[in-house]
Amino acid sequence: MSAAFISLVEMHLVQGWMAVIIIGREIVVLGLRNIASAEGFTIPASALGKTKMVLQVIAVCAVILAAKHTIIRPLGVLLLWLVVGSAVVSAFQYFQKFWGRVDGSVKATASPENSRTTQERSGCPNCPVTIGWRLWKLPGARFPALS
Repeated sequence: MSAAFISLVEMHLVQGWMAVIIIGREIVVLGLRNIASAEGFTIPASALGKTKMVLQVIAVCAVILAAKHTIIRPLGVLLLWLVVGSAVVSAFQYFQKFWGRVDGSVKATASPENSRTTQERSGCPNCPVTIGWRLWKLPGARFPALS
């Protein structure tokens, strides 16, 4: 679908900024899905995201038809605006769902029992970072440069 919008921009049938928002949303959502997958969870597509996709297909068809049949042009423009609006709103919803899941997993791993450093978890008790972490946790230890 991105290639269609790029082609329509080149043909001066779609405004460039509209294509940037639509394609940018796709890239952002793809990136969030990849991060979510790496974290071990999935976020299902929302009804608005699916509606946006249907609107995209209809809008591209309407804009292409409007190149030859000018009476369809207002419909194509309206559909493009609906696609841009739904792209922005669905991206925001997707980010909220993503952040809710990531924030919950970060809070779970940041609990006191999980606060050991990577080197402590990996069994490297004499690594510089592990030693520094032990010094930092000493009662009464002060580090003037960091205070």
